[in-house]
Amino acid sequence: MLIILLNKATKLSSFFLTLDKEYIVGIRLGLITDTWDTEGRTLDTKEVPSFSLEHIKKTVAGFEGVQYQAPPIFSAIKHKGRPLYRYAREGKKVNIEKRRIMINYIQILDYSIKNLTIKVGCSSGTYVRWLAHALGEELGCGAVVQKLTRTSIGEYTIFDAIGSESIDDSLKDRVIPISRAIPRAEKIFIHDKYRLNIKNGHWLSKEMIDNKRTETDKIKPGDMIYLNSQEGNLLAVHRVEGKPPIFSKPVVII
Repeated sequence: MLIILLNKATKLSSFFLTLDKEYIVGIRLGLITDTWDTEGRTLDTKEVPSFSLEHIKKTVAGFEGVQYQAPPIFSAIKHKGRPLYRYAREGKKVNIEKRRIMINYIQILDYSIKNLTIKVGCSSGTYVRWLAHALGEELGCGAVVQKLTRTSIGEYTIFDAIGSESIDDSLKDRVIPISRAIPRAEKIFIHDKYRLNIKNGHWLSKEMIDNKRTETDKIKPGDMIYLNSQEGNLLAVHRVEGKPPIFSKPVVII
């Protein structure tokens, strides 16, 4: 699943990168590779015991919740300014610091002796290849990703997507305006006299907000918010950085 950001919406890319993801993952049991997927060099093959479905469910459930993930050596994460895959290609070992991630849920969709298909909901930054590799270690037979489909990013699902062959004919009908691009973003109404300030890229401060039309109690640092004119027209998208008087900074100016 791919989200294409156009024109001013490209400035929202950092927001989409931080959203939770969902994947359908095909896992091959009994195989270990250097990339933790079937594209890599085979390091070992093992016999796969006849695990019961209950044993697989119990093992998989152990990976739900907070996890500390060591990213794959074949990845674009940088170490001392160089992506890890370059060290891997040179045969150099690197001590990779584990990173905190969250596995929200894992559902087993299909299972046979050597093949496992799961649905995974996880935080941004999660490497599904790591999950397959760690699962293989826990089972004692090794495992790699053999098929991976991203089915959602935040509240955007694969069902909202269109095929690349249809882009020319249907793109205009499927474009989502910036005013609807961020689900659940709070709307902030601005006093008219500060409209130009917002259009000029000023940070939002307390006195700019029309408190009669705006509720700010639920807003917290890190949230994205819509700044609207009194007529309801979108002026800008901001990210909340702190409490008043320095409240939020612009991400996109309309």
